[in-house]
Amino acid sequence: MKYFPQLRLVAALLLLIGMLYSCKKEPPLSSEASILSFSFANPSATGTISGTSIAVDVPFGTDVTKLSPTITVSDRATISPASGLTRDFTNPVTYIV
Repeated sequence: MKYFPQLRLVAALLLLIGMLYSCKKEPPLSSEASILSFSFANPSATGTISGTSIAVDVPFGTDVTKLSPTITVSDRATISPASGLTRDFTNPVTYIV
């Protein structure tokens, strides 16, 4: 019985170590988050990225109230609103990377 307290301590430490290593760790977000490309499939148009601004020329008569951009971002970066969501581009749209 003199080994019982030590056995409980070892078991508790093993349980604690197992719990710590089993926690899922998310990769850190990149501090270099940026938009790498911005385009529309219909009409076919590719954006020009300059600093924090993106300019896209679309053909005259395009309904800019219902455009779905394809956006590529740097590794481990996220963007909101998400790529592919239909947006109204009548006025400038802000994306958060």
